[in-house]
Amino acid sequence: MAKSHWVGVSYEITKINLYKDGRHGKAWGVVHKEGSPAADAPKKISGVHKRCWRYIPSLSKSTESVPSMTKPTETAPATPEVQPA
Repeated sequence: MAKSHWVGVSYEITKINLYKDGRHGKAWGVVHKEGSPAADAPKKISGVHKRCWRYIPSLSKSTESVPSMTKPTETAPATPEVQPA
């Protein structure tokens, strides 16, 4: 998320605390400058109630880091072999 008049600065939202009405609240996030994190710890974002915020889809988390849920291939035979003694 970034304000529409910011250039090269954005926030990755880490925590949202909404009030009971669901229309107001507070937000915390990690600031990013030119696409890379500028801080390690999240900080409170000021001006979250204002209208000038916009969503930046290029900063969304990539799906490459999520492991795929594939069924492992079977390498051992289903029935054990009996060896003569």
